[in-house]
Amino acid sequence: MVLKNLGVSEEKLQEDYKAMAQKQVRTFLILEKIAGQEGIAVTDQEAEDRLKEMSERMHQKFDVVKQYYEKNGLLPEVKAGIIRDKALSFLA
Repeated sequence: MVLKNLGVSEEKLQEDYKAMAQKQVRTFLILEKIAGQEGIAVTDQEAEDRLKEMSERMHQKFDVVKQYYEKNGLLPEVKAGIIRDKALSFLA
């Protein structure tokens, strides 16, 4: 197995990723709480602007990217990302 060749056990790898995932979840929850307390919100226009940026980075047409995110119910995730960004900016 490749992990053994690298001198890493599967258990150690799982432990490391679990710790990292727990830290990411705590960070997400803290930023969401700050955003709620400070009244930080996202407009539909801000979500569209984020999708435009994403479409440019992916070299895809905006309409294709927007349709994909709408069809797959991913717009709330886009908005949540913007809220986290705004909460981080608020803290800076």
